[in-house]
Amino acid sequence: MALNKLYLTLCKLESIYPEAAFIVAGDFNKANLKTRLPKLYQHIDCATRAGKTLDHCYSNFRDAYKALPCSPFGKADHDSILLIPAYRQKLKQEAPALRSVQRWSDQSDFTLQDCFHHVDWDMFRIASDNNIDEYADSVSEFIRTCVEDVVPIATIKTFPNQKLWIDGSIRVKLKG
Repeated sequence: MALNKLYLTLCKLESIYPEAAFIVAGDFNKANLKTRLPKLYQHIDCATRAGKTLDHCYSNFRDAYKALPCSPFGKADHDSILLIPAYRQKLKQEAPALRSVQRWSDQSDFTLQDCFHHVDWDMFRIASDNNIDEYADSVSEFIRTCVEDVVPIATIKTFPNQKLWIDGSIRVKLKG
């Protein structure tokens, strides 16, 4: 009866707050919430009284806490439990990723300016028959092709905790 009431309450709360953290703790002597709520994970894995785990703590996050047995409070007949968050740095959660980026330089700027200076831009207008969409597409494609041909591409390694806008020059200034 009580387990069913707890199940219904948690289901209602999960539907209202799907992104929330749910923590259910208690002295569940013979009950096991895992049978009714398979999405919850038990965090206490050590004995609390006479070789049995009577106190349970469930949450909807796997491996979120590490349980450490402590001495009983006052005249309690079972051990107390200290739950420590099992935090893993974002850097250690995901592997570094390789990305391709364009390395703009003064040389590539100069080369592109020279290239665009010698282009007959009227040929795009004439070829598009004064259709603005065709004209814009052909000019954009030409510029994109020139940039791809002139600007070198480098492969860099990015880490999960690295902000995309921080490049090598900013890192050097931060260290200095």
